[in-house]
Amino acid sequence: MPPEKDPGLSALGKARERLYSPGEASPPVAPVFPRSTDSSIPHAWKERLQLSSFGAAHHVHFASRFFFVAIAFFVISIGVSAFLFYTGGNTVSVDNIELTIQGPTTVAGGDTVPLSIVVTNKNSTSVENATLEVAFPEGTRSATDVTAAYPRFSENLGTLSPGETVERSISAVLFGAQGAQPTISVSLSFGTSRSNAVFVKKSTYPVVISTAPLSVTVDTVSETVSGKPFTIRVTARSNATQPVEGVVLAAQYPAGYLVTDSSLPAVGTNFPLGTLKPGASKTVTLTGTLNGQNNEVRVFHFTIGTAKAASDPSLAVGYMTQEASINITAPFLTTSFTVNGSSAAAPAVAPGAPVTVGVAWANALSVPLTNAEIDIAISGAALDPASVQAHNGFYRSADRTVIFSRDTDATLASLAPGASGLGTFTFSTLTNAPRNSAITLTVSIAGERVGQSGVPEQVSASSSKVIKLVSAVTFTAASLHASGPFANSGPVPPKADQPTTYTIEWSVANAGNDLAGAVVSATLPSYIAFPGVTSPSDGSISYDAPSHAVTWQMGDIGGGASRQVAFQVVLTPSTSQRGSVPTLTSAPAFSAFDRYAQVQVTTTGSSVSTETPTDPGYTPTKAAVQ
Repeated sequence: MPPEKDPGLSALGKARERLYSPGEASPPVAPVFPRSTDSSIPHAWKERLQLSSFGAAHHVHFASRFFFVAIAFFVISIGVSAFLFYTGGNTVSVDNIELTIQGPTTVAGGDTVPLSIVVTNKNSTSVENATLEVAFPEGTRSATDVTAAYPRFSENLGTLSPGETVERSISAVLFGAQGAQPTISVSLSFGTSRSNAVFVKKSTYPVVISTAPLSVTVDTVSETVSGKPFTIRVTARSNATQPVEGVVLAAQYPAGYLVTDSSLPAVGTNFPLGTLKPGASKTVTLTGTLNGQNNEVRVFHFTIGTAKAASDPSLAVGYMTQEASINITAPFLTTSFTVNGSSAAAPAVAPGAPVTVGVAWANALSVPLTNAEIDIAISGAALDPASVQAHNGFYRSADRTVIFSRDTDATLASLAPGASGLGTFTFSTLTNAPRNSAITLTVSIAGERVGQSGVPEQVSASSSKVIKLVSAVTFTAASLHASGPFANSGPVPPKADQPTTYTIEWSVANAGNDLAGAVVSATLPSYIAFPGVTSPSDGSISYDAPSHAVTWQMGDIGGGASRQVAFQVVLTPSTSQRGSVPTLTSAPAFSAFDRYAQVQVTTTGSSVSTETPTDPGYTPTKAAVQ
């Protein structure tokens, strides 16, 4: 008997029962789709179905047209672009503006820099409102007034036609440290009638400062004892060709330095020096003490430049910084030098001149110093070794050393606290010494001191001193009438109340170091006139009528160089001068600054008269006034 059906079965359970029940017929299932009345089913498609295009032909036709139109537009664009590229059209470009700058690339600080700026419009159309601007580096001054700052030049050039060229000449005075490379910026801004846009053409012009307009040198000791006063001399010098205003010397002191006196008043650590004329110099002398430990090295920095304003002495532009290193030592035997009677820290002597060196020593200890010895080694290309003579010492020629010991001075066997002594020696310098020559004196000190334990203790120290050779300058003066660069006139011998012209020639030969700011001057007697005829006629020779002074501003002259100038004078002798030989100029004086030796070099020539022995056919009878 079949099991009874469970009324609680789910539909899935009922389906499972029907599937696995044997012999039970499946209940009829109603058809989902109605049965067709046509029982015949075709074996194949009687007619091929036609798919509807839904407007496809229309879309293909439109795309083809669009494609051909795009190709045509592309071809036309290429043609127009090529036409504009090769013909230029009416476009304006900064690349078609040519900006040329011409001028010196290397200048000395403080010199006037002339610039030539050429602007060319290579566009096919005009440019309007063209404005030229030149921006100068900081510190630039006006060429017409060096006291006025000149940061920028600007000029509206107006309209530039196609192919038009405009040239402008601009001058400015540049300042800067030696080796500095300031840049001058040049720009041209312009517009066009068809656009509100502003175009800018830019260019730069680099300049190298060969020499600084201001320089500074420091003269001081190389070592000092802690707490002992010493002197520092700082010299500021103008190398510019024009006066430099607002010069300031800025000092930077090391730790432990105390200024006790100064030759010029300071504002903080700055020393206002005012205006320096070309070749002029000013020296600031500082006296102070330096406190520190033995063998400590302290460095001083001195910077020369110009002030920000008259009321503000701080540096606006610094041109050169000079350092000075001083070593702090603990003395036991102090020594000091004099060269030809001078105790200058950096002495200078002339070539071929005799030199007398004095060496003073003293025991700075609180205990006796025994077996003291002072050795001075002499070296340098300017030394004549055969000329060395030690007066109370011994000269060891093998190594060119002067020795002061107990063998030459018995007092050095035992020096009591505070005891002192003096030794001297002499030598000569070579007359033909090379340029920038010097003689170095290296001092070595040794001795024995007795310490608190009673055990002898060796002590030693060393220092050096440099003697520089100044430049050897030869100056000659001559008067001419029948020869020279000018055609002279008037009676020879000269006659009273009648004018006769003469030529004065000055010649300078520098066989030594480079010289700066060389000047030659002489005065003319009251009966001599200066007509202003000079050779060369470059303005280097000037005449001051109130003082009757003729001045030749030579400027810089290098070692081994020579210079010559000539000028004409007019002699109108008086009847009271008959039979005499009138003087045409006083003895001319030469002065220049030796850059290596850092001293002023001077020499004097001879006065000239109507005696002209270098003239052809000259006889003494042609000199006296008739």
